[in-house]
Order: sequence, then structure tokens, then C-alpha cells
Amino acid sequence: MESQINSALSGTNFQLNTNSNTLNSTQMDAIARGTYGGQVYINVVPVSNATSPIVPRLVGASQALKGTDSASLTAPVTVAGPDGKATAINGTPADKVTTADVLGVITAYAAYTGKTAQDGVNAVNTAFKTAAKTQYLNTNVNLNGYTGASGASFGTFDIGGYISNQPNLKFLKSPSFNSYSYTPNSDPTKPGTVDTSTDNSISFVFLYGDNGKFGSPVNVYYYTLD
Repeated sequence: MESQINSALSGTNFQLNTNSNTLNSTQMDAIARGTYGGQVYINVVPVSNATSPIVPRLVGASQALKGTDSASLTAPVTVAGPDGKATAINGTPADKVTTADVLGVITAYAAYTGKTAQDGVNAVNTAFKTAAKTQYLNTNVNLNGYTGASGASFGTFDIGGYISNQPNLKFLKSPSFNSYSYTPNSDPTKPGTVDTSTDNSISFVFLYGDNGKFGSPVNVYYYTLD
């Protein structure tokens, strides 16, 4: 009986009860008092909607992407030295890394047997890019717009269709971050010069979303073009 009623209510925007599609004691009593061939009236309620907050994630990453309204990258950056040990850039917020910090890494690589200054530059630039893949600009990004009947299931194609029609969710972008180049000094006994480019960013492109139920968070996955 319960399944037949739910089937009849399907698509009407009404359900048996606010928190479930099961008969309560009052409804069951009304049905029990009915007579064969007669009509039975039970109260139903409008279907309540619920939001499934969107959780952006990079494919293969263990942690969700973190939103920020900072135009510059603030994620922590860690660069290992040529010997694998910590350097001055060890969990430092990206926007707090100084040119002196970078020069220190480059100098350490240049002085290490089998390594070069360029190896140090590459290590720093790779670390910044890695950090950028953990953070996205959340300006105009609405993570709370995916709504539907509370408790109703949705599939990966459903969430995919929604995201694909939301330009600010289909594509995300990291804050800008630095990249570095190095010019050796003509006097090999003196340190060279570090040049900085500040207009780098990572682009995230929507790939797919998980199945779920409205009212629970839903993971949405991105890949990078960088």
C-alpha cells in the first residue's frame, strides 16, 4: 500500500511526510478505517527541497580544493634542498616567500655536487605549481545552488549537467603565483640575480561528479590544464 501511494505521488511535488515517504500512525489509522470500494483520505505534505553543497576536488588528490578570495596564492609551499632536507621555504605561505628565500635554495643547489642552479629554480617553480593545485578563487563561485527534493537520489549525469551549465563552476582558477628564473653573476664568487614572474595561474576543468542524495555534500572532480 505504501509503495502504491508513493508511486501515485511521484512527480506531484507531494510526499507522505516531511522527513520520509512512509505512512505515519494517523495515516495508517485512516486507511484501516476505510471500507472496501470506498474512498480514503489521508493528509500529505509538499516535498521539501534540500541543497547538496558542492565540494570541488582535484582528481587524484586526497584533500578537497580550498577556496580563497585572495588574488595571490596563500597555500603553503615546501621546497626540499638538494640533499632532501628542509630549506627556508618549508610550509611557508606562497605570498610570504621572499626572493632571498628563493636565492638561498638556488645557491644551495648550485653548490651541491651533481646539481645546478637551474635544478634549484626548477624545484622552487614545481613547488609553487604544486601548491597552486590546492587552492581556487571562490569569487562568484556558488557551491550551494544544487537543490532538489530532500533525500531524492541524483546521478553523476545529473550533477554533471548542472555543473556544465554553470560557467563559474565548470571552470575554476587558482590565485596567481610566482615563478622564478636565475641569472648567474659574472663573478662566480658572488650570487646571481633572481627574476620573478607573478602572473601564473592554474586552470581547473570540471570532469565528473559523484552520485548522491539531495541534502548531502557531493564531490565534484576537476583536472588541470597545466
